[in-house]
Amino acid sequence: DILTKMGRSKPVYAAAEEIPPLRLREPAEFAGLYDPHIWFDPTNAKTMVENVRRGLEEVDPEGGEVYRRNAAAYQEQLDQLDADLRALFGGVPRERLKLVTYHETFGYLADRYGLSYVGAIIPSVATGAEPSPRQLGELIGRIKEQGVRAIFVEGGADPKLAEQIGREAGVLVYANLYGDGLGPLGSGADTYIGMMLIDARNLVNGLK
Repeated sequence: DILTKMGRSKPVYAAAEEIPPLRLREPAEFAGLYDPHIWFDPTNAKTMVENVRRGLEEVDPEGGEVYRRNAAAYQEQLDQLDADLRALFGGVPRERLKLVTYHETFGYLADRYGLSYVGAIIPSVATGAEPSPRQLGELIGRIKEQGVRAIFVEGGADPKLAEQIGREAGVLVYANLYGDGLGPLGSGADTYIGMMLIDARNLVNGLK
């Protein structure tokens, strides 16, 4: 509704246009809904860059050459990011590429680089949701059965529940991922590319 109202006075462009949506895996009440974390696949980021470039050029044709040049340069960086992430995850034995996170945030990353998404502690993209005892028990069972090596928690989330599950399942918990935001200046995760590389390295280190 907000974008529709804005479109009456200003051009509005969908940065996510043409990106194949990924359906949420769980829980049942979210069946048919889509994962909004599209940026965790660098090829989606490339599509967004192109959509932004196209929109800027339409509203400012005189700046078209600058937009095209800058977009092309950044696309090359995103291609390198994609190659770097593929190499990082390719260095982990396939049977260890099993992902348990706090929220269902990293589905696009998992699909792109061959990780198996075992589950999320909070089976939702909503921060206020809470898992039921049955859901937690099922997750602990899957962790044990599938030989998951670690649980990963996004920064800013309370790790206490993850640590409890980690104790019961006998796995380590790492609270070192960036999910819905970048890191502070100087953290190395203060750009999109930096954030993606740090997340990937933290995941790889925990899964090895």
